[in-house]
Amino acid sequence: MSSREDINFLFESSTNDFTSCQKLKIYIGTDKSSASTVCSPANRTSDLNRCLGGIKAISESTSQFWFGTAYNTRCAGATYSDWECSNSRVGIADSIASRLGLSSNLEFFVDVKYHSSAGTYTSCGNKYTVSESRNISLDPASNEEVTPWEVRMMPTISWAPTNDTYTLFVVDVGVSINHGIYINIPGNRFADAEAFKPYHGPQQFYTSFANVYAFLVFKQQTDNLVLPPDWDARLSNPGFMAYTIPAMMAALNLTGPVGMNWMSVIGDPYAIQRFIDRRSFYQCPYLIQNAIKTHNRSFIPSGTQLTVNIDVTFSPPAFTFSSCCSQYSYPAKTFKLTPLENANVKTGEVRASVIPTVELTITGLFFTRFNFTGRTYTLLCVDPDVPSPTAGTQDRPLLHWQVINIVNGDLSTGHVVMPYAGPMPPDNNPHYYYFLLYEQRMEINSSALVDYADPPGGRFLFNISGFVTDNHLTLAGATWMVATHDEYVRYNYVSNQGRNQSNVCAGVQGYTNPCPTSKAATNNTSWSLLFILICSFICHNHRAA
Repeated sequence: MSSREDINFLFESSTNDFTSCQKLKIYIGTDKSSASTVCSPANRTSDLNRCLGGIKAISESTSQFWFGTAYNTRCAGATYSDWECSNSRVGIADSIASRLGLSSNLEFFVDVKYHSSAGTYTSCGNKYTVSESRNISLDPASNEEVTPWEVRMMPTISWAPTNDTYTLFVVDVGVSINHGIYINIPGNRFADAEAFKPYHGPQQFYTSFANVYAFLVFKQQTDNLVLPPDWDARLSNPGFMAYTIPAMMAALNLTGPVGMNWMSVIGDPYAIQRFIDRRSFYQCPYLIQNAIKTHNRSFIPSGTQLTVNIDVTFSPPAFTFSSCCSQYSYPAKTFKLTPLENANVKTGEVRASVIPTVELTITGLFFTRFNFTGRTYTLLCVDPDVPSPTAGTQDRPLLHWQVINIVNGDLSTGHVVMPYAGPMPPDNNPHYYYFLLYEQRMEINSSALVDYADPPGGRFLFNISGFVTDNHLTLAGATWMVATHDEYVRYNYVSNQGRNQSNVCAGVQGYTNPCPTSKAATNNTSWSLLFILICSFICHNHRAA
């Protein structure tokens, strides 16, 4: 169902409990602040029962969430290793209610509000900046999605005043993990609750679908709930819930839920890094996968699912050169490509003599991220942005690097078919240089690869599509850098390729023919000679004395 589609529900009730037939229309909008729903603040104030009925109806719908009727379509043919299709109840079109075993009428609205502050964090080596703070008020009748970064901190939670005592559960509905337990809440004074398990934010990292996290309020039969030892141990478990909600309710003598709210959480880089920090899961390729799909390159299949992260590191030594009458000094440095933060590089720092190191890590459990047993790969580096159709095109790019038959995730084990050549863009347009890792089904015969370039055996017009198809390759990893025509390109044209300096430097600021003599350099030399003469004179007189 699309995000802008209307949902209609029918209820049979009287004035207050929907025993007369009414038609409830819930508007789904991507921006909750601008879309009115039955549970928008004004609407739930004017007609609370309509809001509560809507929440119950949506919670019982099997078409609203990823674990419902959409699962079989989205995950048709999925295997156990398909992380995005992990489901403990395969074959069952679930709703929130059926997945958690809920069956009750709601008594009040649970108001959950987050304040997400601006900030900066690093994920998979890339820096992310959230420039604006945001206030979020959860509305279960809206399909607004939030990110783990936005709901990482404890929200404020409230409901209408009562004289009863309550327990609050925060539950990951899709994966069955408890994200917070608060007991002995007097009335609506949540600040006085006993935090049995303090809130910890969602860790959803998939961006292809949203997962649901529910806030469930249960009524206690006693003002001072004391957990039996066995249930104390069960509820303390930080992993998957080894119990059902109905069993928990029966054991603790709870009724309800009498109040419910939820949020739909879509993955972000913050959640991926949290899994890495906890040394549990490694999913960095997922970030590259989502980003590269927007590049609209013919050699990136639309259904690409990347499994390997490529860390490309350059370590250029200090380098000084003259280009178009100007002096440049590059200090020695070591840096990794950060395509999701800033992909721009200086051509002199990634030049041909600075062969990069490549580290591969595979998605999955954190402690198996370097396990490439039984896998063989090919690495390519290509430039599809060449302006000359005789050298490269979008479909047949210029080949900058080709290494085949890489085993154990170690680039040094591979056979170098074409050595690394650094960027040398002739125009001022940005050129993308893609490092592409392909998984092989079998070993590739290097002698059979000469015909994929035009002319054969070279770098021009590399038939990447034919190479991938003929050798049964699957794209497994990618990264990129971006370069433009700069001072090092001009230096290389004149000093290494022998091109005419006047033509190469035409229009470059500060260039004249011939290059002017540096007055500063002349003055510095003169003062240095004078200083030496003065020192010599003083030293001579001192010895004579």
